[in-house]
Amino acid sequence: MDNTRNASGKRNQGSKNTIQEKFQEAERVYYNANIKKAAEEFKEIVVQDPDCADAWHYLGDCALQNSEVLDAEKYLDKALEKKSSDERIWASKGNVCQRRQLGPVI
Repeated sequence: MDNTRNASGKRNQGSKNTIQEKFQEAERVYYNANIKKAAEEFKEIVVQDPDCADAWHYLGDCALQNSEVLDAEKYLDKALEKKSSDERIWASKGNVCQRRQLGPVI
């Protein structure tokens, strides 16, 4: 049995491609500035592990970078439900609030 843990710290059930591996790949894609693909990968992760606050956070950041402010807020709220003390998530939420005040970027 696989004793590794997924991105939210839960024990994996022996899957060949663990959620942690998927998370690391999605993070790599994100930092290579392929935001659309990263968002798709993070969405797959939260389907498999809805408690993964970090994946919700990245989804929020991806949405904000794509000017999808309402989706960004929704994803970041999910992240905060899971990890309310994470300063990085709050900083991203502040970016969403700022973007909402400024309106659409032209």
